[in-house]
Amino acid sequence: VDMTSCPPAKRCRVDDLQSHWDFMGFTDEIDQEEFGPLWDVVSKIKHQLTNYDHASSFGFPMQDPQLPDEAWRRLGWYLAKNKNITSICAAGRRYITDKMLANMFGIFGSVIWTSSMIKLTFGGNSIGSEGIRIMTPFLRASGVRRLWMSGSPIGSEGFRLLINGLEGGNLAHLRLGDCG
Repeated sequence: VDMTSCPPAKRCRVDDLQSHWDFMGFTDEIDQEEFGPLWDVVSKIKHQLTNYDHASSFGFPMQDPQLPDEAWRRLGWYLAKNKNITSICAAGRRYITDKMLANMFGIFGSVIWTSSMIKLTFGGNSIGSEGIRIMTPFLRASGVRRLWMSGSPIGSEGFRLLINGLEGGNLAHLRLGDCG
């Protein structure tokens, strides 16, 4: 990513950026505008607050929040940096696609995501084999022990990528029913 493509100065303090993907230069005001109705939850994740009801879990909303790609990338960054989040629940959210996973996981891969993440629930959504290809380096290198993909159209190629990609990982429980 070319740093000249950084948003205008009011959106990003370039001198605060440690890497191309360090979104900590975004203010709360900008994030609130970008995340809209999700801001209440995203702000708690961004600031690693633990004094709210579901401090260890992030649940995607039932309706598609219509976030732009950059917001998904920032959400991925905030989740990755948060040491308190141990599970992500996105079951039954058909709007969760390969592209969305590419924005959240693909950029950072296994390098940045914390080892505190132990459970991912992505069943009943629109993740296919490309989404599995994007997730497997993270799954292999992370502390994820439970993965639910049942009802997602990963197909035989996604199944092959998942099984081959998990070698050497920590996964102990895997649900893959009705993934044709």
